[in-house]
Amino acid sequence: MKFGLGPYWLGGTDHHRRFREMVQQALLAQECAFDSVWLGEAHFTGQGCCPHPFVPAAALAVQADALRIGVLCHLSLVHPAYVAEDAVTVDNISNGRLLMALALPWRPQEAEGYGLDPTEALARFWEGVEVLRHGWAPQPFAFQGQHYRIPARLPANRPTGDAISLTPKPAQVTIPLWVASQDGLVVEAARRRMPILGLPWQGLDELAYLFQVYKGALGDVPPDHIYALARIVWVERTSAGARRSLEEALPGLAEVWQEMLGVAAKDVGHLREAAICGDVDECIAQVRRYQEALGINYLVCYMALPGLPHRRVLQAIELWGKAVISEFRMAHFPAQIRQRFLEDAYGWRRELWPRFEEVSEP
Repeated sequence: MKFGLGPYWLGGTDHHRRFREMVQQALLAQECAFDSVWLGEAHFTGQGCCPHPFVPAAALAVQADALRIGVLCHLSLVHPAYVAEDAVTVDNISNGRLLMALALPWRPQEAEGYGLDPTEALARFWEGVEVLRHGWAPQPFAFQGQHYRIPARLPANRPTGDAISLTPKPAQVTIPLWVASQDGLVVEAARRRMPILGLPWQGLDELAYLFQVYKGALGDVPPDHIYALARIVWVERTSAGARRSLEEALPGLAEVWQEMLGVAAKDVGHLREAAICGDVDECIAQVRRYQEALGINYLVCYMALPGLPHRRVLQAIELWGKAVISEFRMAHFPAQIRQRFLEDAYGWRRELWPRFEEVSEP
């Protein structure tokens, strides 16, 4: 079981501070056994967003040098060759640590803001996947689709030959591509053997249906095939404390995601049901519930909840890393060892988070 932190959409109004807190939270996650940190893409929300996630991804790649850098990006809004070049740049900066999950725009207004027809998004998406893969391959390529022609033979251009080559090439053999578990994408993702990422606002019933459809179309896959899920996550030392904190954060989160998702947004009650929340034992049990129901082996933890201070997010990240991740990294992890770890001098008396909180202040 692997764990990521994010995706960060950087809602709110103090964006400068949010970027700085994101870096500190990622650095702490790196010390607490997380595998990756994720940036999300959103446009024209009015609540603050991350319109070009490859830029902060490059910054995180330099500072958090032991984490994989994940980008949850829209593929159908800009030319995919541009996305391919951004991605390989980050992959080279990170020395081959980039992951990508591809999604359709969350709202029609995102496509309309770029002067695009939202009804063409699906066709543009899958053509974009082909352009990414051709662009990262060693040899020059040409592509002729309904929406993209590479190279573009415009009357004003001089002939440029039959193929182009995008550079640089990825630092890894190829950049892993996942697909968001949006209706309309999962069957084709399965046909192409691309892992899917369940989205944090999707309820268990919806996810169970989408994962069932995906697995039904997938057929035989290697044992290490990725089944990923993003969830709202909050953990504290007591169940009551964790639930109070979640209730404090959910109205703000619902408001931010209302702006981002539009008609697809969920209310507070739905987000509460979709969250993994409680003390350590409860959170472990809830993760296992998703493992049993969906077969997931990668969990991306959305922990930077609106309205909760940076200090408390750092505490939750450290607790999750020390007490929850360890449960899934060692088979049959003894409860006595975990309890002693949480109580002795190598546990809560030597917390990591205060030094990150201190450097985050202006």
